[in-house]
Amino acid sequence: MRFRHFDSDLYRNARQQLFLKALKQQISSQLNLDTVFSIMNAVEKNVVVGRGGGKPLDPKTLKDYIYFAHQLPAGHVFQTKIEGLTGTNELSAAPENIAAAVTDFVRPDVNAPAKARDVTLGIKRRSRAPRPRDVTTTVLNGNGIAGSAANAAFELGQRGYKIVLPPTGKPQNAPTFQYFRTTVYYDAAQRRAKAAAAGLANLFGDADVKPLPPTFTTLANGAIATVVVGQNFHGTIAPAPVDKTPVRQPALVTPNAAMTRSLLIQVRKRVRFRLQVPRIVESSSRLEFDAPIRVYNISKGHRAVRLTFRIGSNEYWGIEETNWNDAPVLAQPSFIHKIRGREYALYYSGAHLHMVVLRKDGATYWVVNSVLDELSNETMLAIARGLAPLPK
Repeated sequence: MRFRHFDSDLYRNARQQLFLKALKQQISSQLNLDTVFSIMNAVEKNVVVGRGGGKPLDPKTLKDYIYFAHQLPAGHVFQTKIEGLTGTNELSAAPENIAAAVTDFVRPDVNAPAKARDVTLGIKRRSRAPRPRDVTTTVLNGNGIAGSAANAAFELGQRGYKIVLPPTGKPQNAPTFQYFRTTVYYDAAQRRAKAAAAGLANLFGDADVKPLPPTFTTLANGAIATVVVGQNFHGTIAPAPVDKTPVRQPALVTPNAAMTRSLLIQVRKRVRFRLQVPRIVESSSRLEFDAPIRVYNISKGHRAVRLTFRIGSNEYWGIEETNWNDAPVLAQPSFIHKIRGREYALYYSGAHLHMVVLRKDGATYWVVNSVLDELSNETMLAIARGLAPLPK
């Protein structure tokens, strides 16, 4: 990850961020008590964590954050970067670019993957969420911190939500204070309640959304949604995120099956699955001169073929073909979409399509973007759709 002799610190930082995403994916697929203790031990020895009031980071809080990372939905780990950087040893950027990056970091648009997918696939959707003024909301304290429910209710009222107090006429506690993540319960008997709860959840850093349990019926007092503020609520709700929906653009691709066909023919007897030829590649791509194709053991009992393409001066994208069909990286696609009879798994990083995976004939075929996601979403999808079986 720290290697940078062919590029720069910016690419090294991006590789480190990709490593953290991979760690999250592996935790999600293998989480157990031993894994949690191993991660806690590693973090305590290697990471300095600042905490309000100068308090030490206790094991319970650390464990809560590990489970929080484990439960994050696919596509909800965001890579923020400052656009328009210039310089070598000392970098500079326009103030507005720095401000935009800070805004993205503090207020990521958690709906960015879905919006980007719809643009890429040409899907037009109408919002199903009701307006805040039409959403009756009850707020309960689930963290034991005095005033949390009142603060959250005030903030939501300022955003236009119609606050409903419990039958007592004042903010109340949830049945337990063991809520780490804020949870938004919705009354399934009421129209558009789930969509309303999802909109509320985004204001609390993407809180859990669940149907209202019977034990909360009285406390909800007829509200469409019931918010239980958890330990990750720090007194204010998130400002509205900046809409990062990308603009649809033509795929920058060119037909060139000949670029890789002969290489794949040379190695096809070294694997036990059918190889796929990329009939379409990104327009400026050329094969990486040192290792254009590589055959290796990706996991015990599984082989892989890697095609590596170069764009620009030091950017690389690739195609991975393997029979390791349950690799951790494949566990949580952002979306699955069928196009002309073939099913594609789409893996987004924010609004950027980082990987497209085709499952076919007992193998998986991954089109993987560069570390800085330089290939457009439309380009990525076009390359994946252009994969065709290597003639026998």
